[in-house]
Amino acid sequence: MTRPPESLQLAVALLAISAAASAAELDPRLRSALATSKSERLAVIIHFTPPNAPFAGESGTSRRHLLQRLRDRARETERTWRPRFEAAGATRLRVLWAIGAISCEMPVGLILDLATLPGIDRLGLDARLARPAASGGAPPEPGWGVKEIHAPALWALGHRGAGVVVATLDSGVDGAHPDLTGRWRGGNNSWFDPYGEHPTPTDLMGHGTGTTGIIVAGGGLGVAPEARWIAAKIFDDSGKASLSAIHLALQWMLDPDEDPITDDAPDVINNSWSLDSEVGQCDLEFEADFRVLRAAGVELVSAAGNGVGSAGTSVSPANYPENLAVGAISSDGAAAPFSARGSSACDGRIYPDLAAPGVEVRTADLSYGGALSDPYVVSSGTSYAAPHVAGAFALLKGAFPGSSRQAIEDALLQAAVGSGAAGLGRGRIDAEAAYRLLAQKAPDVPLARLEAWESPGAEGRTSSVDAGAEAPVFGASASLPSGCQTGAGPVSGFLGAAIAAAMLAGWRQSVRAEAQLPSLRGAARPARRVRGTRRST
Repeated sequence: MTRPPESLQLAVALLAISAAASAAELDPRLRSALATSKSERLAVIIHFTPPNAPFAGESGTSRRHLLQRLRDRARETERTWRPRFEAAGATRLRVLWAIGAISCEMPVGLILDLATLPGIDRLGLDARLARPAASGGAPPEPGWGVKEIHAPALWALGHRGAGVVVATLDSGVDGAHPDLTGRWRGGNNSWFDPYGEHPTPTDLMGHGTGTTGIIVAGGGLGVAPEARWIAAKIFDDSGKASLSAIHLALQWMLDPDEDPITDDAPDVINNSWSLDSEVGQCDLEFEADFRVLRAAGVELVSAAGNGVGSAGTSVSPANYPENLAVGAISSDGAAAPFSARGSSACDGRIYPDLAAPGVEVRTADLSYGGALSDPYVVSSGTSYAAPHVAGAFALLKGAFPGSSRQAIEDALLQAAVGSGAAGLGRGRIDAEAAYRLLAQKAPDVPLARLEAWESPGAEGRTSSVDAGAEAPVFGASASLPSGCQTGAGPVSGFLGAAIAAAMLAGWRQSVRAEAQLPSLRGAARPARRVRGTRRST
């Protein structure tokens, strides 16, 4: 093994005299590599003290202030340590300012000496992960997952994710896909490739294209089709992801244009990947990143993991308390046999937090530069369940832009269907029910939208508007959230439709006025529309 130069050994001795130093923690991956590696150099991640918690836990800290403090601390750390590491032969140094760390390649003989230095908290191996695999199949119905979580109910109210930015950490995104190219945010702050392989959105494997498609694709396949996406390609072209590249990607999400004054971070990040630790373990490699992102108001959603589907099979980072873990269900509501479950190895909570469609889901696939006429695929896995939750979060954020990340997360958890249906956390997400919960706390928010118009010859026909249904009412149509009662009962003709519209809208004094409308006896009349929107009280 190569020993560190005398200059660094002297620096170590002087620092040891000037400050009492406890040995830094060596993570299990690094211990194993030091014991078995025959290489003279290893890629490592060096974490410095103080830990990141004081920044992430401060209440009332603005995103801009948080970013400035993290960057200031990183500049001081780099100024102190970079010259020493470079003098000792370290190469490929990269500053992980979001978590107070530096990644580099370093002589093996120096690593244990570093562990004794004051100011160094933890040393880890910059390991490489393999991209997640997916299985195929034939969907019961294209877009069944979007319908299962009641996203169309929010579309009917005009909420399709407009104004919201979603992000994926994955194998990339096919920027030429017809369902995705027009939904990319664009600019120089919407794509990040830590390996420098592709300057524009690219995906050679399809996994990231599929997860992004479930969030934003059109044609009834994506949950929030008017949201805009950005992405970080954490898996290189060989299908491997280094831990430092993932740290850099999470850091980029905090401030994509590297200007704390501008607010261009995403509203929600989808993580359809996991660490390669043994199941049922709490691997804290990315917990500091997640804490900082949550402190900055960014929601994190993670796939619960695929495996044997038995208790005690949680994986990281999904089992961190700083995010929503999502398991997979099939079209009949049953838990997917592969979906991890039990309790979180990190905090003991029920795992996963939520369930969403993840079996035989149709989504976007590689288009090969737009050459394929039908670039879609059917896939299964918790990787495809998580984006349904990320998309639902985007819908709700678009509907309630003033609501905090925590408020929207709480609504999704409280509105889950089944109280642990299928044995997966709180149960299946219900975007419509979550919307109603948020609407109860937000003034002047539409709960239903109805249109009614004259229809000659409709006189004498009767019908009723059922809650949660779209039903013709002799020339009237209604789209109501489940549980929203009209109070109209059977109605007839344009008169009845107008009364139903008025009652839905809460126009108590208008009901009597609308009742004086002509009842269409005989002659056809030009169509007239009556629009009503019920608002929360």
